[in-house]
Amino acid sequence: MCDTSKPSAHVCAQCHQLGQGCCFSFGDTSQIFALLPTEIDRMAGASRIPAERFTVQDKISHEFKQILLSLHPALAATAPGNLRVRLKTLANGHCFFLTSEGCALPVTARPYYCRLYPLWFMPDGRMLVLMNPNCLAQKKAAGWRQVLERLAVDEAELRALFNEYIELVTAK
Repeated sequence: MCDTSKPSAHVCAQCHQLGQGCCFSFGDTSQIFALLPTEIDRMAGASRIPAERFTVQDKISHEFKQILLSLHPALAATAPGNLRVRLKTLANGHCFFLTSEGCALPVTARPYYCRLYPLWFMPDGRMLVLMNPNCLAQKKAAGWRQVLERLAVDEAELRALFNEYIELVTAK
């Protein structure tokens, strides 16, 4: 979600320098969101890396499917037959695109969930902060507005991005 062109994006860089950023799976890939074909195409185009090198197909668990459904019923469509295509992680648990400088992808080429995290919108419009005890933007934040401020993001822009994502998920 962090955009290094924005002044307070340093909070994400600090998190990753501490080895606890959101771009680490710590060996548990069970709760990585599926990628949409549009996202894969954008990442491949921006990186000039074939999708086969940065994606993997696997099955999601029943528990993760329930999490997806609780976040938004449309998300079940991202893993038809409980199969998903997700970002590959390296042996050290890092996202394929994570470098010492942060994400190698331009912000607009990153997956939607990366651009939204740690924020999410429920079907009724409520915004959630997906709690992560290691997220520096969340630590000692007085509330979601302070998290937005620390991430240098705008709620209206995030809502528009989320709506774009859900439209792509539900497109036939």
